[in-house]
Amino acid sequence: MASRSGKAADPGANRMGDGPRGPGRPESDPYYVMYEDRHIMLVVKRAGFLSESAEDAALRKAAVGGSMAGGLMPGGAAPIAPAAPAGGSGGPTVQSHAMKVGLARAPLAAPGKEDAEGLGGDAFAYPVITHRLDRNTGGLMALAKTAGALECLIDYGRAGMLTKGYKCVVLGCPNPPSGTLVGWLFKDARKSEVYVYRERRAHASRIETAYETEGYAVGADLSVLRVTITSGRTHQIRAHLAAAGHPILGDGRYGEYARNKALKADGQMLSSTSLTFGAGLGGALGYLSGKAFVSDVDYMGLIMGKA
Repeated sequence: MASRSGKAADPGANRMGDGPRGPGRPESDPYYVMYEDRHIMLVVKRAGFLSESAEDAALRKAAVGGSMAGGLMPGGAAPIAPAAPAGGSGGPTVQSHAMKVGLARAPLAAPGKEDAEGLGGDAFAYPVITHRLDRNTGGLMALAKTAGALECLIDYGRAGMLTKGYKCVVLGCPNPPSGTLVGWLFKDARKSEVYVYRERRAHASRIETAYETEGYAVGADLSVLRVTITSGRTHQIRAHLAAAGHPILGDGRYGEYARNKALKADGQMLSSTSLTFGAGLGGALGYLSGKAFVSDVDYMGLIMGKA
């Protein structure tokens, strides 16, 4: 079930919807739109789909004039429109579907002229992702439709003013039931795997993962946790919880194969459930100050059924 708290004070809110805004969208679509205005689009990604392929990433970077970390179009120039969405051999992705839908809506405005949304050269040809979720993780993602929105989302994240909330099912019962895990994460790009250490290591990044236990199923020895991070590293939540002795149920990389098999885990039990904007924000997305967007999942009902 998806819900959101608060309406954006933007007159263009929900003006360009991608069909039905709910779980009723075809299962072949990698996401459904939860909220949209003229600057941003919040979608609920379905587990099993990539956020983007390598081909998508190349097109996205060209469209915004650089990398996700700092690629805004110089001088307000109009974005570059790719010939067609990519997606790669693995099927549609969040980014390729956003490209497809965005390019089908309206042709790109000429430099210096306003497009149908009245945004002129600030508007991208299609929404671009601003962060990624693993293939097997579902839930909320934010996409930027304008250069101003992209800049804001990046700046808010760096300043700790955009909090990402997750929910997951883990093995065991954390003690204490709530707290903040601190560690150092090293990414082995060749293996596409990360390692978490308690002490500082060379080439490792400091990470913090806050958690709170929502419930515990004694019979199954499983807990539901709410997890929050202000900035995420590759596989941070999965690897950090596993290093703490509480791997995520169904995680094929950092989890416990025997327990996953015994409990007949149907996929990785991790979902992005909330995006919360801090108070007093400036910039193009200042109207979202204090707003929280929530797409919850009933993991407690699931684990009680396994108890």
